[in-house]
Amino acid sequence: MWYKIVEKHPDKLKTLFHGTNGSRTLELGVWLEAKIKMVRDGSGGKKYKSGWHIFKNYGDAVGFLEKFKKRRELLCIVPCLASGNVRVKPSNSIVYLAERIKIYDTFSYRNVDMDGRLDRNSKAYPTYS
Repeated sequence: MWYKIVEKHPDKLKTLFHGTNGSRTLELGVWLEAKIKMVRDGSGGKKYKSGWHIFKNYGDAVGFLEKFKKRRELLCIVPCLASGNVRVKPSNSIVYLAERIKIYDTFSYRNVDMDGRLDRNSKAYPTYS
């Protein structure tokens, strides 16, 4: 199992930044194919092949999530499957890049509080089936 940080909305999930096929909305329960191309992240380092940004463990995803200052109320971590070429992102060793991901049909998460930390007392987000 892998983990992905996404934006939560009442009836959908969205990618944080770039989408695929002209949309940031993520479909649930289907394999989503990354549009692989050569990119460079904000640090201006070397170019690398793009992919879905995912985390190997939940703790790494939580730590990365805490870096966000904006849109915290929209962010959540969801479990997902990954397939194809899964590799470490060159500029960040806890972030992996995957060719394909599948976000579970059913999931829950805990909200992020205003300090960017997971609020362990919050109610689970509605279940998608």
